[in-house]
Amino acid sequence: MRLIKLIAGLSVLTCIFCAPGALVFAAAAKPNVVVMLADDLGWNDVGFHGGDIDTPSLDRLAKEGVELNRFYTTPICSPTRAALMTGRDPIRLGVAYAVILPWSNAGIHPDEHFLPQTFQAAGYQTAMVGKWHLGHSQMTFHPNNRGFDHFYGHLHTEVGFYPPFSNQGGKDFQRNGVSISDEGYETFLLGDEVSRYIRERDKSKPFFVYMPFIAPHTPLDAPQELQDKYADINTDLAPARSKQT
Repeated sequence: MRLIKLIAGLSVLTCIFCAPGALVFAAAAKPNVVVMLADDLGWNDVGFHGGDIDTPSLDRLAKEGVELNRFYTTPICSPTRAALMTGRDPIRLGVAYAVILPWSNAGIHPDEHFLPQTFQAAGYQTAMVGKWHLGHSQMTFHPNNRGFDHFYGHLHTEVGFYPPFSNQGGKDFQRNGVSISDEGYETFLLGDEVSRYIRERDKSKPFFVYMPFIAPHTPLDAPQELQDKYADINTDLAPARSKQT
């Protein structure tokens, strides 16, 4: 909710480009841009599509914005993120059919142009808060080297929602390449970090924030008060998700 209050007055844009020079901003008006990405969120998992879980902030964004109901992502993590960051079909990037696992050396080639690099060229401050999943085995794959001035979050997948925030590759939580030990529920930590960034940024420049949540990807977890609130929901259904993620 704190994050929604901060971004309610911002212009939220979805930007797709095919080449480094394809996206051009008028010098007179550079809106702040926030892009949020949910991980494995089902179509009817939100209130505005009749879901059982209360999602008032997402419902508000849908009501006050535009819902594009004929656009689709790929069904797994890395291809979706690669397409969003480059504007290219993931089959051209080497990540069309699988995710990048913690022990993998794969990543998006450093020559590929990423969305935040275009924002940087237009004079924007850029930040990413959340799950990267586009390569981690070398620093050329790191978010700080793909156009993000600031990075807070996770490089891999399947990170737990509580400390030590680890997966099959070990602990995975950092700020700008340095391991951190923040305490709390992961989704709330991400929201607090974006709120802090928006408050403390250089107010003389516009900003672009990319916020790819881990939720509701596995391993599923939630604060106890939310588990108690939805205790009556049937949780014995088979998971409708790709085995690759």
